[in-house]
Amino acid sequence: MVMFGASGDLTRRLLMPALYNLACDGLLPKRFALVGVAMDELTTEQFRAKMSTDIRQFSTRKQFDDEVWSDFVRHLSYSPGAFEDATTYARIAALVTQLDGEWQTEGNVLYYLAVPPPLFGLISAHLARAGGTAADRGWRRVVVEKPFGHDLASAIELSRELLKHWREDQIYRIDHYLGKETVQNLLAFRFSNGMFEPLWNRNHIDHIQLAVAETVGVEGRGRYYERAGVVRDMIQNHMFQMLAYLCMEPPSTTGGGRACRSTSGRARRSGDAGRRSSCSSRKRPRSSSARPRPWSGWSRTSSSSTSSPIRRSRSAFRPSTPARP
Repeated sequence: MVMFGASGDLTRRLLMPALYNLACDGLLPKRFALVGVAMDELTTEQFRAKMSTDIRQFSTRKQFDDEVWSDFVRHLSYSPGAFEDATTYARIAALVTQLDGEWQTEGNVLYYLAVPPPLFGLISAHLARAGGTAADRGWRRVVVEKPFGHDLASAIELSRELLKHWREDQIYRIDHYLGKETVQNLLAFRFSNGMFEPLWNRNHIDHIQLAVAETVGVEGRGRYYERAGVVRDMIQNHMFQMLAYLCMEPPSTTGGGRACRSTSGRARRSGDAGRRSSCSSRKRPRSSSARPRPWSGWSRTSSSSTSSPIRRSRSAFRPSTPARP
């Protein structure tokens, strides 16, 4: 795994705690290595020391497991460099090759771009020139974080930039908010609950309120908020995603997260989510034989209380039973 922006706020608050949680739950493979990339001039040992300090501050587990972290931190490496410098990517390629031989990762590389969206195209172009987007063996994938553009036109242009260097099936566009356990539980609460599923419509729900009880301020993210703004950061992304989960129709299939993504997208595009989604004005059939059966097609990927941005996007849920008709 190559993490761009490894010295940033997202990495220390969410990404590294998520990886640590996966290690605690036995969900992280032993043949795993992480390369942090950022402009900070750090050595690998300094990077490990910084992450060791940050994880104790931002870990979400009730008790910190020093033994697990001591084993996990051995998998961390660091490569400093400017994102616009071609030599940065040559060093990354050499380090990835070295770690592939050391940890036997079979040529699989996941690039996580924890950087502002204007850098997505720049980093992807340099990776392509350095041979980082394609491989003779294994797979190559890229994860890009929200906000994905600032309007429809910029989002389309951003997708075009990425598709110049990646295939669509290699790209994972994610919102780390959807990795929160409570947010993921919304789908199971709606569609697997025989009590609430038949009542989840406009006839029985008067209104929806979303409370953002944030305890973290702007802190050192002033530059980001000057560009994005809190409305685009929280409402356009996190809150609309949650609203879509509340108002979307049941996905047509449980074969992966693609159907869930498409269905929630239709809810967001709807002019009136309360009218055109599952909170619709269509009345449910009154006969017991025609009543929709509780939907049990989604199962959790883990029983842990992890807020993991790694386990979301298209693979956030897996099918456990055949989809209902």
